[in-house]
Amino acid sequence: MARKKQGEREIPNIRTSSEEIANQLTRKLLEKEFPPGSKLPPERELAVQFGVARNVVREAIKRLEAMGAVRSWQGSGVYAQDIDFLRGVSAFETLMRNEDGSVNVDFLRQVLEFRGYFMRLVVRLAAVRRTDEHLGTIKRLLVEWEAVRDDRERQTGITQEIYRTCVMAAHNGVCEALFKSVERVSAELVRLVVQSVPDFSQRKKAYERLVDAMEQRDAALAELAVVRFAESVEASLNLGHTPVGLVHTAS
Repeated sequence: MARKKQGEREIPNIRTSSEEIANQLTRKLLEKEFPPGSKLPPERELAVQFGVARNVVREAIKRLEAMGAVRSWQGSGVYAQDIDFLRGVSAFETLMRNEDGSVNVDFLRQVLEFRGYFMRLVVRLAAVRRTDEHLGTIKRLLVEWEAVRDDRERQTGITQEIYRTCVMAAHNGVCEALFKSVERVSAELVRLVVQSVPDFSQRKKAYERLVDAMEQRDAALAELAVVRFAESVEASLNLGHTPVGLVHTAS
């Protein structure tokens, strides 16, 4: 590999730089620092602010335009758009972490709250509507999951497969579409959250309870399994008081 000569400038990775700037601008848009309809600062100001060349900022703006977050008007400037849910999903991974790379606890709590309600609905439907094939797939995946207990990355992938199978077993097109839209976010949550529960036996017991409930076609018991596991996740993360209404179990 050729060595860089003394005094030779290193060429910046424009793709990486523009992606990072797009992420930071997306965060500002979602936090309404740039409200819908407002004009973003000119390229030259953003270039100075981020310490990069204008072409890097221009590439970042193109990324935002592609996801519908901003709109450029020639001769006028770049304007913030209202980011609807499906377009905003692609920004969830950005909001999951603060600018310093630490986990955004407030946002994480909100995502967990939504995900908790969503998965409770899914498993209730899946318990009643699942086929023998769905149940067999989940059992097989659980065996694979247990066999790779020391491989967190592989466990994450198998966990996603279990969730995906539950969604398919629910036989609800809206649930399927929603899951596909937030699948990347769900995978990130598994890495950050579900795998944070240190007690392997606790996680295994939660899955076994879910399988038992689905085997019995007991919707209430399936929901209870999800709720109990959510409680252990929140306790392990020390997220504070559970929002009112999040944990409502069937007796």
